[in-house]
Amino acid sequence: MRDVGTLASLLNALPAAERRTRYQVLIQSVPMGMTVLPEAALEWTPAGGAVARDEVTLLVDAGRAGVPMNMDNWNGYPAQRARILDAASATGARLIVLSGDSHNSWFYQLADSRGRQAGVELSVPS
Repeated sequence: MRDVGTLASLLNALPAAERRTRYQVLIQSVPMGMTVLPEAALEWTPAGGAVARDEVTLLVDAGRAGVPMNMDNWNGYPAQRARILDAASATGARLIVLSGDSHNSWFYQLADSRGRQAGVELSVPS
């Protein structure tokens, strides 16, 4: 495993690693995939929880507009995430992202800025 340190180092390492490895594994502390709260979440709030229902309603409405549920992960850095996924896609890397620091488990199919598959992500609770 290699610690690349900065975004520039990571972008420079992707093409070289692609020639030497079968898969590229990128370990992240937070999820990279974009998560929007689905409409089904409106049914998840407990009866009598007006504050929770209002919060969920706001997040579902934001999701309808394409706004991610959480900006405290890679969703808050869409340009940088796009650069990484574009670079992985351009090199033909078989990218697997492993992440955590979430209260849920997630699986994402990661796409580059043109909508092409750039990799997959497995994200688990801390």
